Parts: sequence; structure tokens; C-alpha cells
Amino acid sequence: MTTRGHYGATWIEEPLAMEFARWLSPEFSDWCNERIKELGTKGYVTLVPAKREHRNSFSEAVGNFPVPQNFEEALMLAADQARKIREDEPKVTFYEEYVEERDHFKSSRIADELEISTVQLHRFLAENNIIKFEGYRWVVHTPYQALQCDVPYMWEKQDGKIYPTGSVKRWTQAGREYIIEMWREQHPELYSKKR
Repeated sequence: MTTRGHYGATWIEEPLAMEFARWLSPEFSDWCNERIKELGTKGYVTLVPAKREHRNSFSEAVGNFPVPQNFEEALMLAADQARKIREDEPKVTFYEEYVEERDHFKSSRIADELEISTVQLHRFLAENNIIKFEGYRWVVHTPYQALQCDVPYMWEKQDGKIYPTGSVKRWTQAGREYIIEMWREQHPELYSKKR
């Protein structure tokens, strides 16, 4: 509703305002509720910046990221982010060494990442017709051969020259990601508890 004139104003009815606030943000809705209660009890409203509670999950931080309103809030936000970066640094370093900087992976490493045994991983891959046991070893079926690569065994002679002496199959980055994604799709109950 709008009133025109020198002291004109625009307002909306409380029920509509609350629904609009809830649609915008739960925090904004809470803030509005507090201001309305204050207006009803005191007859006036104080506009003190509300203290923001710490967000625990990544989705909350991304979905409703706090925008600093002044320099002090910006400094506090920067300090919180710096603390979080320091906390996560060992995890990032581990991930980079364990995954990002590698070109190939043994089945046992993928099994460790999934928190299962290598035997369970091979059984799972065999049940999904990705590998088969042939000639005393696991072999990838033809449609999935791109998920593996040959890694040469190297031998260094006394004169310092290095020679390949054979090779072994290892999973590629794409193979690792494919296996992990397929495992998690077929075992969602193992991951819903951890979240």
C-alpha cells in the first residue's frame, strides 16, 4: 500500500511481509520477527547489526554467504576464512598428493579411499562386468580398457641408464572417478550417515 504526499510511505501487511522475508532468507525472517516484536513492546525499533552465527556446512556458506556491511565485519570474515583455510590445509595437501598429482592408481588405493578391501572392490567391479579374473589376475573388459593405463617397471643399471623391464595395469584418473561414482551410486546408505 502506498500513501502519497509530503509524508508518504509504502508498506505491506505483516503476513505478506513475513512470507516475503522467509522467501528471501531465514535469517532475514528472524530479524524481521525480532523487530516487529520490539516495535510492539517498546513502540520503537533499534537497528543494531545482528551477530551472525557460524555456518557449519559448505552449502550454507555458499547458499547464504554473509556480505560484510562495514570494514570491521569484512575483517572478521577475512579472519574466519583464513582460519578455515589453515584448518583445511592438511586435507588439501593430502588430496593433492593422494589424487591430483597422480596419473595412475592401484586398486588398493581406490579401495582405501572407499574404505573397503581390495577384494570387495574387485568383487564389486566383477559384479558390474568391468573386470574378470583371467590367467591368475584381474583383467578389464574391452569396453572399459580406457579406464586403465600401462605403467612401466623401470630398472637402473650400474652405469646409471634406466630401462623398462615390463609393465603393469593401473587405473587412470578417469577410471578412479568412474569407480568411486559407481560405488557411491550403488551404496548411498554408506554416505548418507556421514553427512
